Amino acid sequence: MANGHVNQMDEKPIRHGQSSVEVDSRDASSDHTHAPKVDDDFSRRTGSIVTIIGSALANLSDGYQQNLASSTNVIFSHLLDKEAYTSERQTRISNAVLVGSIIGILIFGYTSDRFSRKGGMLVTSGLVVIGSLMATLAFQVHGVTGMLWYLTVARGAAGVGVGGEYPTSAAAAIEGSNEHFDSKRGPIQVLTSTLMATSGGPICTFVYLMALIGSGNDLRVAFHAIYSISIFLPMLVILVRWRMQDGKLFEMSNIRKRNVPWTLLLKKYWRRLLGTSAAWFLYDFVNL
Repeated sequence: MANGHVNQMDEKPIRHGQSSVEVDSRDASSDHTHAPKVDDDFSRRTGSIVTIIGSALANLSDGYQQNLASSTNVIFSHLLDKEAYTSERQTRISNAVLVGSIIGILIFGYTSDRFSRKGGMLVTSGLVVIGSLMATLAFQVHGVTGMLWYLTVARGAAGVGVGGEYPTSAAAAIEGSNEHFDSKRGPIQVLTSTLMATSGGPICTFVYLMALIGSGNDLRVAFHAIYSISIFLPMLVILVRWRMQDGKLFEMSNIRKRNVPWTLLLKKYWRRLLGTSAAWFLYDFVNL
């Protein structure tokens, strides 16, 4: 009796003209109503992780790029005489990345805020790949003057990509961590920016020294080694970023969808904006 009573309680009433197959199919469909939401949350979480990893690798690549000038100056100082590789030319090659970075920050800082984080970061990584590939082929250019000018242009092209990485990567990492790792945004930002960028320099020096040891102090081999690595790092970044997605925060608040009250913003928050901008300027100035 007890079993019969339980079975009667579990059974759902079937209205006139309705088959038991229809009731079962409705119950099955109701059981899966939450499945798409769970899958979407998992996909968004995975996308946030990919975005954070891509930003970290990009800053590691940028730190590597910034340290290439030191090794490059040492190599050319030994391969060329002082009359050919003057201090003016050394400064020009060293500052090429800095000038390119300023241009990249101004261009991609605005365009990535307006159009797409993912698109902006893919373009910046592509510029770093192209500039690094051009620099690797510098010894194929005939004539010292032409070769050094060619290297300056190549380093400038890579610098535009390096500069564009700063606003796009920092913003994307913050937006990605805000969506699923809000309580850890600070540590994540430090990990993906400062730590990775400063780690790129020692890695570049390590590759340079290992190339010298392995080649018996062949400076041309060392040059090609350090610049070849500078190609593969941003290529790895592109592969990772190909699977990333723009965060929900960007989709809701990018400046293409909202009219930003710039006058009110500057009037109310000018102190905070000035302090933040000055802090980042000093950090970038020292780091570059």
